[in-house]
Amino acid sequence: MTFGDQVTNNEAEYDTLIAALEAVRDRLVEEGIDSGLASLSIRGDSLLVCNQVRGEWKCKEPRLQSRLKKVKALLSIFGCADLGHHPRKKSVEILGH
Repeated sequence: MTFGDQVTNNEAEYDTLIAALEAVRDRLVEEGIDSGLASLSIRGDSLLVCNQVRGEWKCKEPRLQSRLKKVKALLSIFGCADLGHHPRKKSVEILGH
């Protein structure tokens, strides 16, 4: 995934979550599965993104607000979605980078 020169780390975190949710949605469509029946368990290492998506922190930055709106719209198509935070070290263990 390419983010460009003018994208902040927080924007990249949101863009990655959006891409992942779109990929899951598209896969369910390909498989003929109703996304309303899907239950997602999402783990991320961006405390800002996790807390803003869960509504625990306000999102004041306009460039993040549009991404947050997109994430919430995508999450609404799934039956259930749990978004939890884990330390970046855990992501490195899982993803190897």
